[in-house]
Formats: sequence, structure tokens, C-alpha cells
Amino acid sequence: MFKSLREKFKGMFAKVQNSDLRGSVVSLQDFAAVKLAAEKGDAIARNNLGVTYAAGQGISKNDAAGKEGQKVEQNYTEAIKWFRLAAEQGNVEAQCNLATLYYYGRGVDQDYAETIKWLRLAADRGDTIAQFNLGEMYAQGLGVAKDQKEAERWHKMTERGSQDVMDAHKAKKNKPF
Repeated sequence: MFKSLREKFKGMFAKVQNSDLRGSVVSLQDFAAVKLAAEKGDAIARNNLGVTYAAGQGISKNDAAGKEGQKVEQNYTEAIKWFRLAAEQGNVEAQCNLATLYYYGRGVDQDYAETIKWLRLAADRGDTIAQFNLGEMYAQGLGVAKDQKEAERWHKMTERGSQDVMDAHKAKKNKPF
């Protein structure tokens, strides 16, 4: 079963791109309101603010004169700050986003142990993508001792969970994330 699951997901992971982060990019029109909500402790706003900073997006609609709106500059330090605040509140998307940034060393030193920490929190809450990626970390011995039994355990949870992993990682290379 483990081999067939690995075959299903073969070729599904690629390097992190801003589209790999989970959450919504905040439009420039909504940026101030979302930032205020984030500052007041809203975990979803915090995660979405992190996505916006990581992506360097948030372009407003063209104005009446046809000029393009402004853009939020990419800033991984700010992204990590907001992801961490949301992740510590239990926001699974933010936990996965932090794991992704630690895996690739975006805005932080690459750190597989931190990747594992945040993946495990999301995986324990039933996130199938985190479960699959955690299984891959064990299968490849990244941040943990290589352990095929543990990898298989996480992959089986993924298989029982849903089709989300297949949908989210279609056409990517065989790596976590």
C-alpha cells in the first residue's frame, strides 16, 4: 500500500512559490482593515497578512484613470512574524506556511527540525497535506532519523484523510512541499 501511495504522489512536489502558500493575498483596498484585525489577534487575518507579505502582492484594482494600484513589497521577515502569530494560535494554514518557509529557508535559515515541528502540529490536527509532507520528511530523513514505518504511518493517515493532497500537489516533483 505504501508503495502504491508513493507512486500516486510521484512527481507532485516542487520548489515553493508564492502560490504554494495557503491563505489569501489581501487586496490593497483591504490591507489596512486586515492589518488592524491581525493586530487585534485575528488568526485568519494574521495568516493572510503573512501570505501577502510573502507574495509581495496585494495590488489594488485600477483606478478610474486606468492606473494600476500599489503593491505590498515582498518581506519574508514580516511574513514569518504574522505566520508565527497565527500558527501559535493554532491556525493550520499558518503552521503549514511556516513549515514551507523553514523547509526552503525563505526569510529564515533552512531548518528541517522547525519544518517538522510545524508540520507535526498541522498534521496532528488532521491536515492531509501536512500529514503527507511529514511522511515524506520521515521517508527521506529530513530533520528526523529516516524511518520508513513512521513515513508509512503518516502516508496511511493521508490516504484515509481525503483527496486534498492529490488536488493540491498535482504535477509537482517528489519532494515534501
